Parts: sequence; structure tokens; C-alpha cells
Amino acid sequence: MLILGPILTFGQDIKANEKKFTTLLFESNIVSGIIGNEDFIFEYNLEEPDNIALIKALNKNASDTSLVIKTENGTIFNLNVIYGTENKNIVRISDTLGVTMKQKKNNVTGKNPSK
Repeated sequence: MLILGPILTFGQDIKANEKKFTTLLFESNIVSGIIGNEDFIFEYNLEEPDNIALIKALNKNASDTSLVIKTENGTIFNLNVIYGTENKNIVRISDTLGVTMKQKKNNVTGKNPSK
């Protein structure tokens, strides 16, 4: 039986330290992401879309920051990252913690549709 880590709840922080990576599992593949300061390492697969991201603190004095992620299904997350230790090193991130943006299907070429 495969047991995954806890599901992050609204208002809960993601904890990371310098000893181990914290693995984040999203419901959809990650398109882009950025972390707010250089006290944490944030990695995800840039070459082949995947729903897994890794976070690790660089030192014990890491300042709290935010992590912004956009996934393929149009959901945008703004999550708090703090120094600490998770009970499990794998955290599931539900789409309900993000805001889903409707993707425009028209005007893909950048042309003005009124001309």
C-alpha cells in the first residue's frame, strides 16, 4: 500500500530545512514557478512537464518567503514557505488551495480579432 504525505490545508505553511528536500505533489503538471528569496532552493522539471517540485532551505536562518506556482490546468498557487520540519517529506497540494484562471482559447496568434 502506497501512503502519501499529508494534504496541505488552507493557511498552512510548507516547511523546509537544510537537511532534506520537501517534495510537493500537485494535481496537475507545473508550468512555471518561483520562490521569493535565495534562502531556499526550489526545483521542478523544466524539460518535461511533471507535477513534482522540491524545496530545501540553504541554512537555519532562512527567512520566510512565498512560492508561486502555475500548473497546466491554469491553477495559480501562492504558498508560504518557512524554515522547519514536516512530519512527512512529501506534501500533497490540492487545487483547492489555488485560484484557477480560465484560459483564453481565442487570439492565440496575438492578432487583434476586431481587425
